[in-house]
Amino acid sequence: VVKAYMAKATVLEGLVASMEFLPPELILEICKIFTELTQEPSVLNMMENSGLVPVMVHHMTVPQIEVGESPVDGEPQDVCSQCLLALSNLCKLSRPRQEQAALAGAIPKLQIIVERQHPLREHAFAMLCDMTCTSQATRSLLWNQGCAGFLVRSLAQHDMQVPALEALVGWFAVKEHRANWCQRLEQLLLKGPDFFMRLLNIFKCQDSAIFLKVLDPLLKLVTCSPETNA
Repeated sequence: VVKAYMAKATVLEGLVASMEFLPPELILEICKIFTELTQEPSVLNMMENSGLVPVMVHHMTVPQIEVGESPVDGEPQDVCSQCLLALSNLCKLSRPRQEQAALAGAIPKLQIIVERQHPLREHAFAMLCDMTCTSQATRSLLWNQGCAGFLVRSLAQHDMQVPALEALVGWFAVKEHRANWCQRLEQLLLKGPDFFMRLLNIFKCQDSAIFLKVLDPLLKLVTCSPETNA
């Protein structure tokens, strides 16, 4: 009953507008509400229409971690984490909403979340990987933010190897009349040894289960990128 009441355009728009004036502790409570509501597929379009995507991006600022301080275990309860979860739910199956998030400035914030080993970094990384196949505008933003190199660096992490390779495969395979992404990526990634060294390190993995998982995207990568296979 409560969710049905909250999932009304006037209520959502009022909550979104109020975040500009509320103190941080109340913003956190509203973000928790949005996170809960985004788990209901039937209200995602209404939430998008209320302008939620750019607002979640705006408030998705990673809190500073002091030197020597460890990340919080479990699901964090800060505003950034709640915004990330809500944004992930909103964008998971919607390329238009992924593009909205990218245009609102989500890409550098998502990269910071991943690089700082945030407890919810897998959600941020999944969003970045999905954006390689979203739209030309999103790919241009990823390119300008150095996300190609970011994906290559992510190959050093076992839990990120498969999604990183699949994202690169999707990016390499895109054919657009205004941008030859395969050629651009090859020129960037193959000009130094880092990309090949990280690929070679994957073959040195002692865990056969991990190696089998990355084998298929590796094969797709060398298939769609002639220079990588040369």
